[in-house]
Amino acid sequence: HVTRMPLLVLQAGTGDTLTALAAGSTSAKAAKASKRKPRKLQEETTEAPEYVSLPGMKVPEPVFFCSVEVESAASQPALDHAMANMCQEDPSLRVSVTDQNETILAGMGELHLEVIKDRLRREYKVAASFGKPQVAYRETIAKPHTHLFEKTFLYNERKYPVKLKLEMSRLDADVYEDDADNILQDMSYDRSAELNAILTGDSGVERLEALRDGLEEACLSVGPLSGCPLRAVTIKILELECKPFTPLDVLVSAATACFVQGLRGATIQLIEPIMELQITVPPSHFTTVVGDLTSNRRGMVDDIQEDDIEGHILTAHAPLEGLRGYASTLRRNTSGLANFSMNLIHYAPVTADAHEKAVKSMVFTYGAGDVL
Repeated sequence: HVTRMPLLVLQAGTGDTLTALAAGSTSAKAAKASKRKPRKLQEETTEAPEYVSLPGMKVPEPVFFCSVEVESAASQPALDHAMANMCQEDPSLRVSVTDQNETILAGMGELHLEVIKDRLRREYKVAASFGKPQVAYRETIAKPHTHLFEKTFLYNERKYPVKLKLEMSRLDADVYEDDADNILQDMSYDRSAELNAILTGDSGVERLEALRDGLEEACLSVGPLSGCPLRAVTIKILELECKPFTPLDVLVSAATACFVQGLRGATIQLIEPIMELQITVPPSHFTTVVGDLTSNRRGMVDDIQEDDIEGHILTAHAPLEGLRGYASTLRRNTSGLANFSMNLIHYAPVTADAHEKAVKSMVFTYGAGDVL
């Protein structure tokens, strides 16, 4: 007995043909329909075409990165082609090029980068050397910092003096999300009479939006401490002096320059990725696993559950830097009887004793180059 399953044929944005089950159509009908020319809805009917909007997939930011270098310049095109293909297949893989023309590969873990390294050699026949994987830290402003910026801009053969004073600080929180689309968490201004006169009304709102555009663009720059991306920035406008008809492009440039200059004089702090772990371990090895996690890896236990079949199920969190090589250590300490999974939950400030060590360990930085 053969059952015909309904089939729906779709065309992806990349040109690939996708098939899925659809109610009310047989596979033969769907295949025949897929060969027809698309109807011109706007010419044949006055009704608005119906579109299907599917929810996208949220891909977390990479937490590990390393450098990639080919043996000769002749192999560089092959490396670029391989990286482009693998990035299309794997959205969590990121490739960028630094100002020194160095290729940086970023992924979700040490094993992830090892898989890419193996695929590069086995599938694409590209011989390349990989640097030591490094943790993808972020930078933020440790304490409030005020900066005064004064400059006369030349725009369309006219001079426009601008005086701008900003107070920059970090978001008041214990933990931070790695939101690359919302680095500037808050922008406000001092409610003085002078600023209210400049930043209210129709023209004032346009000036305020121009300043926001400039500050958001400036926040995309890398931090001055180690070249890592900025996160969780808040800015308050304390003072603004400009001519009544100062072009908005001038205000955008002034805001960007003021923030970048002020950032150099601010106290910068690293924030590091914190991972949540779920470890399944037999009772005979439970004490060893907990001791290694809390004593050697700066981890903290959040929850412990007992299972008659699997043993203890341990939920904990720890900095990613402390989890280097954890899979091998866990396997060795438990004779291969334990298993674990981990995922990024948030970023938190690096402790004082680990801060200097983290800065010194950075051979190169992730986020300072152009994304391929």
